[in-house]
Amino acid sequence: MLRPYRDPRETYKYLKKFYDLRSMIVHNGKRLSSAIRIDEQELTPKEFVADMESICREVLKTLIEKLASGVSLSNINEDLDKCALGS
Repeated sequence: MLRPYRDPRETYKYLKKFYDLRSMIVHNGKRLSSAIRIDEQELTPKEFVADMESICREVLKTLIEKLASGVSLSNINEDLDKCALGS
């Protein structure tokens, strides 16, 4: 969904890091207090959370725009599945 706006590899790295951090917080009780490294970039927790909020906003905006233009949710999901599976 974000391909027109963001590099898919970069978005994947952010989402993967987000998932890994979420897991450490939920399963190990770790606090999000130290710098977060994505490749060569170091972000403060506040910067990382702001970036993740931006990604979520972009996804929701794109989804709402597609739905408002008449594309059905099932078609959106089918397209996402095709992209994810490389079809």
